Amino acid sequence: MVNYTIEMIIGLFVITAAIFHPVNDLIDVLIPIILAGGAVKFIGAFFNWREIYHKNNYLITVNTALILILIYFYQSNAFSNIYLSGVNCLYLIALAFILISLMACYEFTGRMEKYHNVIEYNKLLKIDPTDVKIWNNRGIALEELSDFEGAVKSYEKAVEIDPSYVKAWYNGGNILSKMKRYQGAAEFYKRALEWDPENTKVWNNMGTNLISAKKYKESINSFDQVLKLDPNNFKATYNKGYALEMLDRYTGALECYNQVLELKPEDPESWYRKGVVLEELGEKHEASSCYDTALNLNPDFKDARHARNELQ
Repeated sequence: MVNYTIEMIIGLFVITAAIFHPVNDLIDVLIPIILAGGAVKFIGAFFNWREIYHKNNYLITVNTALILILIYFYQSNAFSNIYLSGVNCLYLIALAFILISLMACYEFTGRMEKYHNVIEYNKLLKIDPTDVKIWNNRGIALEELSDFEGAVKSYEKAVEIDPSYVKAWYNGGNILSKMKRYQGAAEFYKRALEWDPENTKVWNNMGTNLISAKKYKESINSFDQVLKLDPNNFKATYNKGYALEMLDRYTGALECYNQVLELKPEDPESWYRKGVVLEELGEKHEASSCYDTALNLNPDFKDARHARNELQ
């Protein structure tokens, strides 16, 4: 962190020097541009550190270069008012880039607060490197920073120390599924279920992971396991309905969606999916009614609106 702080201070100094450098000749623009290049490099580390806000590097570069060009235009007497009026428009664009950079800085500040947690966990792990709870919490903190690889390593370290620590298996499975590493996620969920076979959250996420991998038939078994333990589990019932729908088993899917709506009648997504299934079964009037209900619950539901319009 000390290195990042030093780079930040140096970079701010370099950018300030570049912006306020007196420009009397076009060649002089190259000097501050070179200096700004160094600034962009460190700002890249500032924003791009652990892939944080990496897309903003381009905006920072354009912003810096545009400001330098505008400074030259305004300080040069060789341009007419026509050119200057055009530059005024460009200056508005430059201000827009400045605003974007400030927004990026604001977001980075929020992320720095999250990274502070990682620093604290690292300190605690130096005191006791076998604390599985700290390794698990460190993984969660890194996940919030979008450092998914680092999060996976933390979860792996936790279960290496204590193979029975279900939370780390579960969290590792979730992040691997988010990374679209579905096979790896399935292995994590299976290990969690070896230690806690009645954990409905793990069973449900195992099923959703299989849906993401387009293994719909296999996913139904996971949801059935949840429903054996908790017959009124909303998520498992909905997910089972969706898996059945993807397998073109519309009657079974309709039964699931009806059960879901008994549990949660104000869920617009369930009304929409029920409408889709009814439409596939040829019940277009009832399907349209379901789409209307979904839109009454959520007027901004674009899929439901499109489906209803297609029926008209």
